[in-house]
Amino acid sequence: MIFDQIKAFCPTILRITKAGSFIFFLSFTLSLSAAEVSRSLSLEDRVRILEQQLSSANRMRAESQFEVTSLKNEIRDLLGLVEEQGYQLQQIITRQRELYRDIDNRLTEAETTTSGTQTQTSDALVVNTNEAYSASEDATVASTVVDTLDDAQIRKIYDSIFPLVKNKHYDEAIVGYKQFIADYSDSSYVANSRYWLAQIYMVQGNTTDAEREYLIVAEQHTTSTKAVEAWLKLGKLYEGLGQSDKAVNAYNQVITQYADSTAAQMAVDRLQALKSP
Repeated sequence: MIFDQIKAFCPTILRITKAGSFIFFLSFTLSLSAAEVSRSLSLEDRVRILEQQLSSANRMRAESQFEVTSLKNEIRDLLGLVEEQGYQLQQIITRQRELYRDIDNRLTEAETTTSGTQTQTSDALVVNTNEAYSASEDATVASTVVDTLDDAQIRKIYDSIFPLVKNKHYDEAIVGYKQFIADYSDSSYVANSRYWLAQIYMVQGNTTDAEREYLIVAEQHTTSTKAVEAWLKLGKLYEGLGQSDKAVNAYNQVITQYADSTAAQMAVDRLQALKSP
């Protein structure tokens, strides 16, 4: 009887058990769905954040690439400008060297053509000197006039002497430069005048007076552009006289005092030539 009651009660228990299992399964399923939904939303958020970061990184990379490209272009332009200016500077230096050598060659030719007439020019110098000084009888009046001249007028007087050199009227040019030095001793053109006196003396073969004038320019007019040229000329003068020690000293003066000048390289070349057997 009890067994029958239990048996009769079993379907009820079974239904209850089944119902409980279903409820548990439903609760578990809902929990899984919620967790799955939560994970899905979190993944979307992560994807969205990653996309934003990637977009920002791409934008920054693009901006950086643009700036790098711009900097490269600027550097290329600057390098091109530097190269162009360097080329132009080299052209200027080359032209200056050619001009200097051309003048030097012309004076050397003049020395050669006039060396045989040194005695005659010395006699002519005396005559021309007397004639030149006779033209200015009143020295006091001349001095007063000199004091009233401005730099432009003084420069004009200085420039008027050089055509005598070009036309090989050396004695007259000597008189002119000496008179200029006496009249305008404070002028900035005195160094140039003494330099050209030395050049004329070299043409005439008068190395003693040439050396004196070159030394005055080189040692007393150091800020003049003719100073470095005077040292170079002294070096060549001493080479011609066989005074190698003095020549070396003159060229070293150029190198030490005017290291950045074109003449410095010329001095280096001359020193190397002196050392060659």
